[in-house]
Amino acid sequence: MRTLLERRSKIVSDMRAITEAPQGEGGDLTAEQQNLFNALKAELGKADAQIERQAVLDDAERRMNGVSITGDSKLDMKMRSFSVMRAIQHQLGTKVDAGRELEISAELARMEGRSTDGILMPYSVFERRADTITTTAPTAGPGGNLIGTDHMGGQFIDMLREANPLTGLGMRVMSGLVGNCEIPRLKSGTSVGWFGENSAIPQTDAQMDSITLSPKHAGAWTEYSRNMLLQSSPDVEGLLRSDLAQVLALEVARTVINGSGTGAEPKGILNTTGILEVAKPAKEMGYVPALSSALFVKNVPSVSFIANSAFKGTVDDLLTTDGLPIGDAAFFRNYQHKYASVVPPARVMVAGDFSQVIQGTWSAVEVLVNPYMESAYKKGNVALRIVLTMDVAIRHPEAFATFEVA
Repeated sequence: MRTLLERRSKIVSDMRAITEAPQGEGGDLTAEQQNLFNALKAELGKADAQIERQAVLDDAERRMNGVSITGDSKLDMKMRSFSVMRAIQHQLGTKVDAGRELEISAELARMEGRSTDGILMPYSVFERRADTITTTAPTAGPGGNLIGTDHMGGQFIDMLREANPLTGLGMRVMSGLVGNCEIPRLKSGTSVGWFGENSAIPQTDAQMDSITLSPKHAGAWTEYSRNMLLQSSPDVEGLLRSDLAQVLALEVARTVINGSGTGAEPKGILNTTGILEVAKPAKEMGYVPALSSALFVKNVPSVSFIANSAFKGTVDDLLTTDGLPIGDAAFFRNYQHKYASVVPPARVMVAGDFSQVIQGTWSAVEVLVNPYMESAYKKGNVALRIVLTMDVAIRHPEAFATFEVA
């Protein structure tokens, strides 16, 4: 985009140079100047079209489900074929062909320079979600006990879960990190100043700083039925992926939005120094324009909103002068928006360009199977320990705005 804008600026400058120095009769352009001007005009039209296409593409990329800025795409595709079921079954001692999973785990361990008692799984295997459906068993009416019942473990009825609010907002993802990561950042640029004859040009150097990512660990315990884990149904594979993905994704989303930054927890947007604190408008209809205008002044081109889940009821209650519901689209002025419980009620909503968020992950999710944990062993279940190593960094805090409810 920068190259295209520089090219357009050069074309306009050349056109202006022609019009300001006409060489024809009566202050008009010569035929040669007119032909050159027309050629530049056509080139300007092409440049404008290219800029428009690039702007659409840039905006679409920012709104993607995460923008990966590291890693090998071919390797990522191979890792997506990693089977969670086969990895767990291998740890249970079941005779399964887990050669691919063991090879990938070994490669991840080599990349990270560490060993594990469990198995390392690529974070990418949890980036898709399986659908679930429900079934009902026959009742014990006349002849009902003669009807066979298929145990469909793969059609397990999942609990109602909150969707990941960061999906589609373009958060940047850095995967495969090894050590601490330091990213240089331009804090303030060089400025232009006026100077008189025989005077020195005012010197203003660009100011640099950096943002850092360092490993922080999130973990969870969960239990599954041993029989379910021993099944080879593809649906059970989808169930495991879905369950683990949601557990990880929602905690990552909470941390990105409201991580405390204390202890071992990464610091999220709302606790980052430098985000814009806007005065709370008197009426709800002023919330969105107050935040969007504050971001516009800071040159934030792409704005999305995440509001607290409870605020959905407030929006639904807002009516037009005709007594009709205002609706989400009108309230949010057609900005992309999500509702999520990860936004504290005291903040109501946070707005900004979520492509300014970097999620760094240190290669793999570690899963350790333990069939002998006392609480699980008594029930014939299997306990799984899940550990994710990640961190969050905000490239430009001023790309986000919020207000606090009094």
